[in-house]
Amino acid sequence: MRKLLHPYLDGELNARDAIEIQSHLEGCRDCAALYRNEKLYLDVLKVSLPRTHAPVGLEGKVKQALNKVTERKQGVRLKWMLVPSFAVALIVLATSVFLVRQPSVPEFVDAAVATHESYAAHDLALEVTSSDPLQVSKWVREQAGFTIALAQGPVKNLKLMGGRLVQIDGKKAVFLAYDVGGRPLSLVMTAADGVRLFGSQEMIDKDVRFYQSSYHGLQTLSWALEGLAYVFVSDAQDINRQACQICHSSARRLQEPVGRQVKSI
Repeated sequence: MRKLLHPYLDGELNARDAIEIQSHLEGCRDCAALYRNEKLYLDVLKVSLPRTHAPVGLEGKVKQALNKVTERKQGVRLKWMLVPSFAVALIVLATSVFLVRQPSVPEFVDAAVATHESYAAHDLALEVTSSDPLQVSKWVREQAGFTIALAQGPVKNLKLMGGRLVQIDGKKAVFLAYDVGGRPLSLVMTAADGVRLFGSQEMIDKDVRFYQSSYHGLQTLSWALEGLAYVFVSDAQDINRQACQICHSSARRLQEPVGRQVKSI
């Protein structure tokens, strides 16, 4: 814990390591006290130090140096690709096809799935436990500064359990937990700036584009709207689409691209 504390505070850990640290802090009083002291120290330091500005022209010099390095690497790569070897060409082709078919999973989606898995395994506690949408919305606004409107009426089998704050890629995020007939459903949200969404299938509702995908044996449905990025995580995509009513009390229709069936949620 002492070895990973500062990387955790600086947002340098991957999603799964960060979730393990959060889980450890829930049950270890000594480490929790150490974390609070270090965070307080860093917060005080951050506001006390003067802001520095890069000298004029530094940005241009850095870009110029990076361009030179890139040009050298491209030259070496070109010479390597021109080696008259059929076997090498096949390896390059196979690797290229594999990379195209295996897109990297964004940190936002990976962290949401990791948090969902930890909560489902009872390794992650909630900071607010309530089924009242108004109380949870107020907690989200006070703790994270996000303004959300959760449905006030019942949404089929969906039951709000509560939420907690998590760190995703160094940014504050909110994790909300739901129960759907004994099956866990998660809604994770954070500021959309710099967030990359993930999914091979797209659905469109007015001007909002939804991405659905399978990852780690779970189903995700992600989108961005009005400055926030969202992702639902559950074991079934139909539960994710049904859960859209959490934020929209009336039924909506997600229109998939031409050639696909229109599904209502």
